[in-house]
Amino acid sequence: MLIDDRIEDLVRQALNAVIRRSLPLLEQAIHVFGDDPSRTEGSRLACAIASFAAHERHGRTPTPAEIDAFATDVSDRERWSGVTAVEVRALLTVVTGHAGRDGINQLLPPHRVALVCYVTAGSLLVDARDGDEAWWEALDRVEAGIEAMM
Repeated sequence: MLIDDRIEDLVRQALNAVIRRSLPLLEQAIHVFGDDPSRTEGSRLACAIASFAAHERHGRTPTPAEIDAFATDVSDRERWSGVTAVEVRALLTVVTGHAGRDGINQLLPPHRVALVCYVTAGSLLVDARDGDEAWWEALDRVEAGIEAMM
């Protein structure tokens, strides 16, 4: 996956809002994407980040039980966002390949997809940090891994 620089910058703004736990900043960051293709591309990158971080944590595809644990953990930590464990579970089920042919739009209402993608990606990204690594350094490492895989 080749990451578009403009989309990457917008995704970083959205992830920064998640790290800061600011729903108004996150909503503004999502709005800045503008058109649907850009918003979709940003959500795809956030989903790829969430998927990579989930795989990296276990060194393999997480099991459904591990996805359930991730979902509960993310929704508990990110209560400020209003994202539920059911929504996080749906997203992680899709991005880790456990959903079969169901896409994210079949499992989540369209108006919730971007929010759930960014909150999940940001939360898992914080977990993916090595020691004292800053979140943006973890993001650089994860994005390099995403680009190398695809």
